[in-house]
Amino acid sequence: MLRLKELRLKSGFSQQELAFMVGVKASTISNYEQGTREPDIETMIKIAIVLNVTVDELISFQEKYEQLHEELLNKIQEKEKEPKS
Repeated sequence: MLRLKELRLKSGFSQQELAFMVGVKASTISNYEQGTREPDIETMIKIAIVLNVTVDELISFQEKYEQLHEELLNKIQEKEKEPKS
């Protein structure tokens, strides 16, 4: 979760406080922030509610969408350039 630490700090929560509110261990929040683990959708929703943000904001959805869109568009264009047999 790309923006978890930023949004958590902005909201004034420690890892331990956020963990308590969403029902996970503080080490789990740390792992989410470091990118070594990802929360399931229910936990992600809980985190967004506690931090008063949307899930889209939490995961930087628009940024990730644009990145993936460009990658896939490039693949499609490469495929279209291949000779038809």
